[in-house]
Amino acid sequence: MLTVEMGDSSEYSCAYWVLRASREIPSRESPPVPVAVIGPLPVPQLTASPAHPVYVVGEAMALTCSIPGAPTLATVQFSKDGGELPSPLLNDSPTLQLASIGTGHAGTYSCWYQRWESGREISSPPSGAVAISVLVPPAAPQLSVSPSHPGYIPGDSITLTCSAPGGHKLSKIQFLKDSQNLDSQMPGPDPLQLSRALQLPPLAPSHSGAYSCGYWFLESGREIPSGLSDPVHILVQDPPRKPSVSLSPDYPAYVAGDRVEINCSAPPGASPVQYGLYEIGEPLGSLTGNAGIWWMDLEANNTRNSTWSFSCAYIELIQGRALTSHASDPVSVSVLPAPAAPSLWLIPPLPLYVTGETVTAECVVPAGPFVPRAHWVLRDGEALREPPGPQLPLNVTPSDSGTYRCGYSTELHGRHLRSPPSDPVPLSVTDPPPQPVLSMDPPSGVVSEGLPVLITCAAPGDANERRFHFYKDGAEIIPGDAGSEISTTEPSTGSMNFSVLSILRASPSNTGEFSCGYEVNMSGRWIPSPRSQALNVTGNFTVTAQCVTFPLARDLAVGGSFFVINTLIFFITHRCC
Repeated sequence: MLTVEMGDSSEYSCAYWVLRASREIPSRESPPVPVAVIGPLPVPQLTASPAHPVYVVGEAMALTCSIPGAPTLATVQFSKDGGELPSPLLNDSPTLQLASIGTGHAGTYSCWYQRWESGREISSPPSGAVAISVLVPPAAPQLSVSPSHPGYIPGDSITLTCSAPGGHKLSKIQFLKDSQNLDSQMPGPDPLQLSRALQLPPLAPSHSGAYSCGYWFLESGREIPSGLSDPVHILVQDPPRKPSVSLSPDYPAYVAGDRVEINCSAPPGASPVQYGLYEIGEPLGSLTGNAGIWWMDLEANNTRNSTWSFSCAYIELIQGRALTSHASDPVSVSVLPAPAAPSLWLIPPLPLYVTGETVTAECVVPAGPFVPRAHWVLRDGEALREPPGPQLPLNVTPSDSGTYRCGYSTELHGRHLRSPPSDPVPLSVTDPPPQPVLSMDPPSGVVSEGLPVLITCAAPGDANERRFHFYKDGAEIIPGDAGSEISTTEPSTGSMNFSVLSILRASPSNTGEFSCGYEVNMSGRWIPSPRSQALNVTGNFTVTAQCVTFPLARDLAVGGSFFVINTLIFFITHRCC
């Protein structure tokens, strides 16, 4: 066995000797054999790319075995933990690609190469070892948003919070939008802090996108990234389009007490779930559903005009979030005090009227902004003819009795208005009391001078409170003015049905046409009856009357009926001259 060295390269032959008869006899030399001695192959160099002290599962890396001098016809062999890896590589591509590192790739790697020299495959010494450590990726963080809504509108404020699991000291936390770096920095002064909040500026449509986050921690001198959080989708869009508001009936101006329909209409394509009504920005009410109709009784500000300004908005569900639309353009209306009720006056003002009298119903309109255009009168709720002016003359009969009200009509910006009716005023009409019946004693109407004459006025019907009157030649007889020769006799209660005019001693001055009438107290008013039929009293003054004193008790015939006078006895004395 020959241990060769670099200077041992030569041709070698051999011979042998045979011992015969105590003599060593040599053989012929063998053909020469050339022996070439070369130095050992250069040691290859194994490098990792990228070079990290530790790798994360799923990363890609490559091990490259570099052969000095770039010899030809060489093959490269890799080993892991002393075991040969299959599939040697040619020296023109001496790289072992690890497209996705797994935990099984952890270990110590080396490489060597082989080449043919003079028909012999010679191996190089192994390269230096490269250790590969593989780390399972850390758990992904969680990304949350506050407040959390399916959708946002411009001007909203939100905060993103990235929270990492425990077990590591974080070096930084990164936020991403649509996979592009948005912001990254240390989570805080405390390395054990596991979360970081990022407040976005007031939202605009440009903030819409998919947000995620990740974190880094140090391991063996390398900053190791986590996986990304599940994305949070932020949608920022303008509020729903503004609705329109309309009024029905649509008047240039309204009066207090008008009922108006307020209709809030969403634009085409909208799907409202709720409507809101506002007056000068203050909420008046809301309605759930896809219809926004309110009815409102308008009011004025006491006796002054007032202005109402209505607007509305609606709520629409967009991706599950209730978004309020822009407010509608306001609609302003003027509200005037309603026409004031007038007052009804009856002229003359009497508690009771008699058939044939003229009564004027006057409608007095209070001062205000409204000018009466026409007047109207109601009797027991039924309309009478409209008078041309505020006064309605009535030639009354009992059929005109009833409760009267009046009102007026006016105009407001071309709109016809009617005032409320006045307070009710009763009007009572009665027929005059029945005509009395006039009778006399003597029945012939011919009287003798110095003899008594009795003229009786009898009123039919019930014995109400009455006042009787006698007339001679159309003029009322007033007993006190006529002297002591004429007197009237009436019951003190005033409730009898007759009165008697007594002429104690007839004389030529007592002749003439006599009639009577009476008044009945009705509702505090004395109502006169028609005058009776007239009786003519004539005189027979040629005979000297005898002095006679007699009691008088007789029945009085009145209008076919007999009134028996049992309690009244007249003592008439005629004194002769």
